[in-house]
Amino acid sequence: MKSHVDNVIYVAVMTISISMDERTYRQAKAAAERAGLPMSTWMSKSAKEKVQRDAAMSVAELDAGTGQAWAAWTEASEQDFSNPEAEKGAA
Repeated sequence: MKSHVDNVIYVAVMTISISMDERTYRQAKAAAERAGLPMSTWMSKSAKEKVQRDAAMSVAELDAGTGQAWAAWTEASEQDFSNPEAEKGAA
């Protein structure tokens, strides 16, 4: 007897309508095709990356006012969570 398992993932999405000029549309479509993604997925990913870049810039600007304390803390935290086995050349 064979058993069959389906993975079902429900993702909440918003359906929107956007307007863009022809050149921008062609560029976005080509970029999505190069990435091997449907255009809607590529646009969603691109928007998310833009928001993350803007947030990172805001953090960097705030950090500049603290004498780079946030960056120093982040680097120190990364060392705390490093894998000691990886430093020994273990796989």
